[in-house]
Amino acid sequence: MAKYLDSLYRYMRSRKRIIAMIAPMAFGLLFMAFCIVSINRSLSSSEVKCANLVQTEFPKVLSVAVNEQQSPLYILILKTWSHFLGHTDFAMRMLSVLCGALLVLLIYLTIRRTFGLKIALLVSFLAASSPLFVALGQSINSWIFISLEVFLVLSIIMRIILRHRLKLPRFAWISFVVLLVFNVCGLIALYAQKPSAGKDLGQTIAVLDNEQNTSIVCDSDELADVLAFYSGRKIYHEMNFSTTMSDELATWFITTIDKSGQPHAKYEREGWRVTEYSSMVFSDGKLYAIVKLEKE
Repeated sequence: MAKYLDSLYRYMRSRKRIIAMIAPMAFGLLFMAFCIVSINRSLSSSEVKCANLVQTEFPKVLSVAVNEQQSPLYILILKTWSHFLGHTDFAMRMLSVLCGALLVLLIYLTIRRTFGLKIALLVSFLAASSPLFVALGQSINSWIFISLEVFLVLSIIMRIILRHRLKLPRFAWISFVVLLVFNVCGLIALYAQKPSAGKDLGQTIAVLDNEQNTSIVCDSDELADVLAFYSGRKIYHEMNFSTTMSDELATWFITTIDKSGQPHAKYEREGWRVTEYSSMVFSDGKLYAIVKLEKE
């Protein structure tokens, strides 16, 4: 094993210049590939909030973003990005993918200039393959964008320190260990996380509904927000069924089915009859009841 590692090290030293040129692009593409593999999953409720903020008019974007505790600069850039590339989930997520690739590139260049090629390759590879970085790169959120801003400031500070020949502690190996632990913990956290089924439910209802644009009643606020983004139709909460459904002639009722096989929310209503019923398992592993109700 030591013999193979030694030969690999000698090969890398002989091709140092080529590796130094190809590595940043390769790590950036690696990060983008990890993100794009599963970028087509359903939006979460927090992503839907960002997607809805993008629909706000330009003069109100900053104030609304602050009220929603979102980065105003990120929302402004996302709004401009969406104006040209569209307001689909894939298009808006690609901004985070691009910011993540630029972050990996910046990490590589900064570490290499400060600590050399070997440690730059290790740290950059860990950053590009980090489960949490990839998860953030697949999402509509400001975390990758803010990380890019922070690391850009840190890289400028490090350049100033090197220019004035000040002593710089060996933070590179520490960052390597921290990033390694960060990756392991992130992998465990993401393994336990359940994705949203809003996209799958929205597509299923669209097929069942046969483009009639029937409204939807949902027993979950979070799921209702996601369904509203994908279905493009009226979404009501189960708690307000009697007060909000007076003008509707038909509706789809969505609720989860618990371990005992019973619906989480009661969908039978006085004055309504069940015309269709379907139960399906979607991407989050939960069993959902999809019921069509019509007025008697």
